[in-house]
This record gives sequence, C-alpha cells and structure tokens, in this order.
Amino acid sequence: MKITQVNIRKVKGFTLIELLIVVAIVGVLAAVGIPAYNNYINNAKVASAETNHSRIVSMMTALAAECTINGGVAVFKNANGADSNVQCSGANNFVSNFANHCQGTGFTNPFSSGNACEARANPSADGMTSISRSGSVHTITTDVGSSNLTSTFTVN
Repeated sequence: MKITQVNIRKVKGFTLIELLIVVAIVGVLAAVGIPAYNNYINNAKVASAETNHSRIVSMMTALAAECTINGGVAVFKNANGADSNVQCSGANNFVSNFANHCQGTGFTNPFSSGNACEARANPSADGMTSISRSGSVHTITTDVGSSNLTSTFTVN
C-alpha cells in the first residue's frame, strides 16, 4: 500500500473579495441606519418639547390658583431651586418669577443644553417655552421645531 502525502494549505486570512463584500454591507447598513437614527432623535426632541409644554402649562395654572387662594402670594423656586414666597401682582412679576421657577425645577431645553423657559412673547429657539402676559391673559408658547404649541389661561 502506497501512502501519498497531500499538501494542505492553511488559510490565515480573508481574501480581498471577502473584505470588499463586508465593507459594502457595512456601507449599506450605515446609509440606512444613520438617517433613521437622526429621525428618531429629532422625534424624541419634539416629543420632549411637547411634554415640557404640557407640564409647564399645568404648573403655571397651579401656581396661578395658589396665588388666588393665598391672597396674591405663591411659593416659587428661584433659578437655583430654593423656595421663596413671591407676590403674584404686577404685570410681569408672575411671568418673570415663573421663568425662574421653570429653571429652578429642572426644565431643560431638549434641543440644546440651555434653559427651557423665558419671559418674552415668542420663543427664541427650538425647544424654548416663552411666557407672556397681556392684562389677565397668560400665553405659553413652545417652539417644538417645525411648529409652535400655544396655550392661554386667564387669571382673575
């Protein structure tokens, strides 16, 4: 019986074709995944801004009721988060104190790393909530990216 020796070559790497196929697959996944991820992030920012608007309207309504119940005084947080009794009277006193209260309670702008509230007629940037007052009507407007949400309430 004659035994023949077979040369078995050990493969120690990938061929160029295999590497090019892998690069092509990764490229296709990135081309599909990156826009989907960016869309997901933008939708999350819009949803967060809408939630902020809803929570700010509720909080502002509650503080206005507290002002009415307590004879024109309410407990607001200052920009550092400390409680302080504030007179609610005056055209802009309630609005400016609420803008600080918003910062002191931890609201943040989902589109940037800044404050979420400002005492002005219109929001200055995406994600900002502006608070204004005309007579007894308070207007809360939030820029949610492509549109604005607006709510109003009246304080007697």
